[in-house]
Amino acid sequence: MRLLLDTHAFLFFAFGNRRPTRTAVTAIEGAEEVLLSAAPGYEMALKHAAGKLPEAG
Repeated sequence: MRLLLDTHAFLFFAFGNRRPTRTAVTAIEGAEEVLLSAAPGYEMALKHAAGKLPEAG
């Protein structure tokens, strides 16, 4: 199975945030491929620059 994650799903999963459901975490961990488009990189850079993503610094 391949999954395409949006920015929020990726950040919640990457930082161990408790917001994803157990079902979502299981799906991500069990996927053969987890994909992320280029847009989240841009969105994360904007959030970090605005101080809304302190975990990345």
